Amino acid sequence: MTMRSRVKDMFSFSVAVPVLLILCCVGLQADTMAYANTFGANQFGTLDLTSGVFSPIATEAITLAGLGVNNGNLYTTNYASFGAQLYQVNTTTGGLTPVGASNVADEFVAFGSTQTGLYALDNFDAGRFRLFSVDPTTGVATLVGNTGVAQGGDFTLSDNSGTLYLADLTTLYTLNVTTGLASTVGSFGGSQEMGGLLTEGGTLYGAQDFPGTAHVATINPGTGAASVGPTITGTGSGSISGLAPNPLSTVSSVPEPGGVVLLGSVLVVVLGRVRRR
Repeated sequence: MTMRSRVKDMFSFSVAVPVLLILCCVGLQADTMAYANTFGANQFGTLDLTSGVFSPIATEAITLAGLGVNNGNLYTTNYASFGAQLYQVNTTTGGLTPVGASNVADEFVAFGSTQTGLYALDNFDAGRFRLFSVDPTTGVATLVGNTGVAQGGDFTLSDNSGTLYLADLTTLYTLNVTTGLASTVGSFGGSQEMGGLLTEGGTLYGAQDFPGTAHVATINPGTGAASVGPTITGTGSGSISGLAPNPLSTVSSVPEPGGVVLLGSVLVVVLGRVRRR
């Protein structure tokens, strides 16, 4: 084997491995497109987290309490209506398919999800939020517990995180999904209030809609401090009140087994070829 051939093989190996690793991990990149609903205009659409552009898909016949994702599906519930109804949302058309009615005669005013379950809030504890878990197959709601947080101006539940966050007025909280109790994280800073919370690619985003012009904000999950980003446009007379990820991207957060096997096989072949030569 000549020196020229050896150098050529080493070059091919050094180029092939990074390329394969990039191709394998492309599916893990954060999605900058989020689904969103607006309060007031009753719109459902997408929000570009990078540019702030909202693109309407449909105008709903009901006001949505927020958005939640479970097992690759997008869900919502009607806002402030007794006997809350759970709906599955068609992400292409915005169509709402009834799943089932809640078994509690309460009004849900916020709706969201963790990576494992759907949750909703009502405010029937002397104006303080109570946390419910919602069964994605039946719509049945189960009281988790009182949060201890009084309803403020803007408020919303989070999506797509292992932790359930609550934004109420200018403060970020975490909610214990076993007891419902809220723990204060910190202030967003100034008089900022959020109308939607979403974790994408390890970043906690918020739809800051007060005061003044609405913006996409990034939030420090350890302190609550918010940094204002791009201006939100295209919502008309509405304001963002719920954010959710692409539901299909939440089914698995690791590379497909086939992709890992293929990458491993290629590496074995390439390494074996270099070693034999």
